[in-house]
Order: sequence, then C-alpha cells, then structure tokens
Amino acid sequence: MKPGGTVGGGSRRQPANGPVVKHTVPSRPRILVVEDQEDVRRMLATALELEGYRVAEAANALEGLDHLGRSHFDLVLTDYAMPGGTGTWMLEEADRLGRMNGAAALIVTAHPGVRELRDVGVIQKPLDLDFFLDRVRSLLPTDPSSATTRPRSR
Repeated sequence: MKPGGTVGGGSRRQPANGPVVKHTVPSRPRILVVEDQEDVRRMLATALELEGYRVAEAANALEGLDHLGRSHFDLVLTDYAMPGGTGTWMLEEADRLGRMNGAAALIVTAHPGVRELRDVGVIQKPLDLDFFLDRVRSLLPTDPSSATTRPRSR
C-alpha cells in the first residue's frame, strides 16, 4: 500500500479516519440434545445440523446439566428416562441453578404418561422427523440473527 491509502497507484483514496464497517455473521441457534441412546442422539443431532443448527450432545441428565452450566443454548431437547435422572429433573435442576437462560425445552420420549409441562413441550417416540423439525422450528426464531433470550415464566 502506498502512503495515503491507495493500492498500486490507483487514484481512489480511502479516508484515514472514516467509519469502519464490521460485518457480523448472525449466529445460528444452539441446541443441546440429551439422549442416552447413542443412535437416537446421533440421528437427532444430524437432522438438526442438516437444518443449520449448532448442536451439542450429552448422554445423560448429569452431562446435560454440566453442558448447561458451561454454554448458552437456545433449545434443550431431552429424553425423559435416562440414567442419572429424568429429563424433567434435569430441566428443573437447570432452571433452579439459573442455567436455562431463557432456553426453550422439549422432551422427546417413548413414555406415554409424560405430559407437557409449563414451558416444556413433549413429543412422543417413535418420531415423525418432519413433525419433530417443525416443532423445533416453532420454538426457535426464524431469523437466526434475531435469536434472543426468552424469559421463562416459572
């Protein structure tokens, strides 16, 4: 670059103290998948990644709670019955410890007795993948750049 801000002798000058425009890439929503069956966990994670979401995985409730303590997630998907605690217990404990940070939550289960809780939806297994992805989309902002923390009313 030559003195004065021109490159290669061109006649266009850039102002020395002009505004600097920073382009930021909107962050994609982050989803935590907590599922003890590895094949189901990987299937869910892969489907979500193909939709453009950033996904973290946990194999049980305690591992999920640990993830929630270290990172922010926009959505927590959890199985109901897992070693170390149910998905409901994990969500309640995360909320009690202030780790949900406004994240939406969805329980994915084969147990017919699990009902929707306040602020927590339930999807029954076996999954209809299209219905599952539609439900996930409905819980997250349509424009990733508008991802904000939602207040929880617990």
